[in-house]
Amino acid sequence: MLSRAVWCMSSFLHSSRRVVLFRAGSIQDGISFAHWLFQSQGVWHPGRLSVDQILFTEGMRLQVAASRAHPSACETVGMLQFLDTPNLSHLPPLLLFAPFAATELDCCVIPVRNNLKLIQTTDFFYANVDDPYTMGWITCCNVLSDLYAMGVVDCDNLLLLLGIPTAMSVEERTTITSLIMQGFQHPRLRISSIFLLQECALKAGTSVRGGQTTYNPWVLIGGAATAVVPDSEFIMPNQAEGGSVLVLTKPLGTQLAVTAYNWMLDRTDVWTEKCTPRISEEDMRSLYNAATLSMCRLNRNAARLMHKHGAQACTDVTGFGVLGHARNLAAVQTAAVTFEINRLPCLAGAYYLSKALASRHHLDTALTPETSGGLLIAMPEKNAEAYCRDLFEVDGTPSWIVGQVSAAATPAEARTARLSANVEIVEVPHETMFVVGVRFGQSGEEGVARPDLAFPL
Repeated sequence: MLSRAVWCMSSFLHSSRRVVLFRAGSIQDGISFAHWLFQSQGVWHPGRLSVDQILFTEGMRLQVAASRAHPSACETVGMLQFLDTPNLSHLPPLLLFAPFAATELDCCVIPVRNNLKLIQTTDFFYANVDDPYTMGWITCCNVLSDLYAMGVVDCDNLLLLLGIPTAMSVEERTTITSLIMQGFQHPRLRISSIFLLQECALKAGTSVRGGQTTYNPWVLIGGAATAVVPDSEFIMPNQAEGGSVLVLTKPLGTQLAVTAYNWMLDRTDVWTEKCTPRISEEDMRSLYNAATLSMCRLNRNAARLMHKHGAQACTDVTGFGVLGHARNLAAVQTAAVTFEINRLPCLAGAYYLSKALASRHHLDTALTPETSGGLLIAMPEKNAEAYCRDLFEVDGTPSWIVGQVSAAATPAEARTARLSANVEIVEVPHETMFVVGVRFGQSGEEGVARPDLAFPL
């Protein structure tokens, strides 16, 4: 399929910060998310909307991509102790439910009536791409991934949380807010005889029914996701067993890619002195494009297949890096197990680029932050390869077995995660990220396309 469906990216044309020419097309009976996005939305250019040259990612220029507070920061003020060991004597019996999901993990799990559980999460972060529409889409993917990490496939409600920069004019605020909301969930549906194309929340089978907007010195964007499900429709993330393996559903290097791309556009000293000896501008644009499409891919199919293949525990990979999230996941396991990561799939060029930068950017530490990353799943070894094949069938993109779960050799190793001393770096071709949304629900309906010029979203 890939040989037929993937077009070679032949050249790139970058004409300004936000004005980029591109060509896109479809193959046979469908169009991919990438093609549809550029055909229906166009390339982000404030001028065509009578808006000044807004630097939407200004907040990220503060280099706070890893700004998410580590659980240890909460421990210093007693927050975790309060949340993990609450006084429940005043609660009705319905709410005396164990286990509560730990604060290190992705969602809270709360019992409600009729033997149902309310699963809820919230998340927000800084804009990392300049196109507000695409940023809305990425945010929706990122927020929903917390539910998907619990094996929840259907979200019942989404709320949008948005901080609009105070420096923007009224016109700019109106334009930017509208585009973010369109990416997060747009009311317009495009219907063809083959399949339905929807913006992110609608594509995820849910809708936004509220939220909050406020002013802030820079853009903050996030949301809250809620699902009410029976026990059979979610997977508690604490059942990993010795002898299982770890599967990762998206490559690493997304946040590094968008950060380095902005360095390139701004012609910073870091770009000139550290990056240019390692990567060309053409390859940097290709890396950025691949990272953007990876961030725009929902983890919904990955969550659905967790049930089929017996997933035992899962988390999504975001601000703590894959090892940081593995440590959080290992810490809440019922069994005394150890996670070891021995393979790091990275977008091609990202690892080599990272080694030219400060150590906090080195991908081989497995601690570099990601945005809208993949799911890290513990599952029986006998099921892992079939899971990866099935996910490729529905998403058109690869996943990888990246580690093992073993019984802890000593009490000190119990419920910990570590990086193998001989970790393998896997270079993931950018072309694999351009096969996005190859199926939209009905068997046999395929759509694959990609632009063959750059599209800084």
